[in-house]
Amino acid sequence: MNENKKLGSLLSKIEEQAAEEIQNIENILKEKKDQRRKEFEEKKREFAEEEKKKHERYGELEKTKMISSARLQARRDVLSGMRKVIETVFDEAAKGLEKLPKKEAGAAAEKLLEKMVSTGEETIIPSGKIDVFSKDFINDLNRRRGWKLSLERPDKNLDGWFMLQGANYTVSADSSAVKDYFKERCERRVVERLFGKKHLKNDS
Repeated sequence: MNENKKLGSLLSKIEEQAAEEIQNIENILKEKKDQRRKEFEEKKREFAEEEKKKHERYGELEKTKMISSARLQARRDVLSGMRKVIETVFDEAAKGLEKLPKKEAGAAAEKLLEKMVSTGEETIIPSGKIDVFSKDFINDLNRRRGWKLSLERPDKNLDGWFMLQGANYTVSADSSAVKDYFKERCERRVVERLFGKKHLKNDS
């Protein structure tokens, strides 16, 4: 009887210890589970923060791009407007080029010929719109330039100042060519006068 009692007591003690161990194991598992959940939540929060930062950086980048694009377009619009003003100025000026003083018109005609002459033996057909082309003018050009240009009678139907006729080609100092010549020489001064020196580097 005492043996049974001792055995029962021992079994009860073993069961208590086993239950205690099981509870300890469950507690450990719960702690680990809570720790894992906490770690997971922390990682999730960190990931969310990183994604938020990425979106913010992306948003700032897009904002910067939009601002840069808007500034570029605004500058293009300004430059386009300036170009239109400059073209208008030269279009108006071109109308008065035929009234240049003889000395200035002669110098301009010589510069145009300098660009157009190929062999030096061409024929000049003036339009008569400027009082420059004469035998004396051509003789002086030929002497100084080493050319052998000849002069035909004026053709009032020609556009611009004159036509240069070679053996196999013809080029014309028409209104557009004359305007372009003066534009090349004067555009910097026009831009400076209209818009100031700060625009000369990029806009002239």
